[in-house]
Amino acid sequence: MNRHERRKLGKRGGVAAPPAPRAAGRATAISDFLLAQAGQGEIAVSLDGIGPVKADPLAAAAAAQRRSAELLAEVARLEGGLAASPDPASALVQLARLHLELKAPERALACYVRALEIAPERRELAHSIAALGGAEAPDRCSDAYVRDLFDRFARTFDDTLGHWLDYRAPEALRALVDRALPTGRGGLDIVDLGCGTGLSGRAFRTLAARLDGIDLSPGMLAKARARKLYDDLFEGEIVAALAGRPQRYDLAIATDVLIYIGDLAPLFAVTRAALCPAGLFGLSIEAAEADGFVLTPSGRYAHGDGYVRATATAAGFDLALTETTALRTEDGKPVAGRLYAFRKSS
Repeated sequence: MNRHERRKLGKRGGVAAPPAPRAAGRATAISDFLLAQAGQGEIAVSLDGIGPVKADPLAAAAAAQRRSAELLAEVARLEGGLAASPDPASALVQLARLHLELKAPERALACYVRALEIAPERRELAHSIAALGGAEAPDRCSDAYVRDLFDRFARTFDDTLGHWLDYRAPEALRALVDRALPTGRGGLDIVDLGCGTGLSGRAFRTLAARLDGIDLSPGMLAKARARKLYDDLFEGEIVAALAGRPQRYDLAIATDVLIYIGDLAPLFAVTRAALCPAGLFGLSIEAAEADGFVLTPSGRYAHGDGYVRATATAAGFDLALTETTALRTEDGKPVAGRLYAFRKSS
């Protein structure tokens, strides 16, 4: 059932009772966090096996109250057992995620800091600390952070983004690229940077003679492979994976990938080298109000329009087209973004 059918069902009354509480252990799932950002969380319930349905406002309020009580109980349980925990760093990470869902970022930050002190080898925690203002922001997310994030999210990624976050960046980027290409152009060699489960590959496959994908997450690549859209898939960090592929592609796409990269200069440089003469680079960003780039509390980067244009120009690209767009919905609000199509200059 698609999101439009879900909304219609919700308007007809949805469900009469608040949903049953989830097991406490699910509170740390990435999909649960993103559902909460989308304004769903405990509002999403199952009705007669046909999938999640948005409850009525009273049921939603009751569910939210119950959820808060569950989270607080789970916090108390974890804190009570912390001293005896065989893996206190992981317990602290669980606590941090619970505090984030409870809208207590200061407590979450303290838990991440303690966890990193206990387990300094877990360098991915440094990114969470920086995102919450506890350290200087790095130029990009660590490979370990991205891999861990998306391996845990791979199973529910498509349903979460498609049904609850109104994710529309791949289709919007395809429309922009279509306008930037000569009329009727197709049969392109395309590389999908940070391909994930293949949502962008699905949007661009009809343009491709060859479609390759690159991603850090084995879990996401397994989902992409099952779609049977790609001619080849590569596991690895995209800058490293593109290096050594000179003039291989007519089009490179990066949809919701730059949100995990702050400094875009290395990516632009290696992408230009991988493109054929006059090749296109289509990408999306989360829009920052200020110029430059900033690491937001969500753990994602936002970029200023001037910074993106200047970085692309310095790397040897000309701007073909750009437009503002809403990338998806989080916390009931559209996420402001911008799409670009850059052409490799001669």
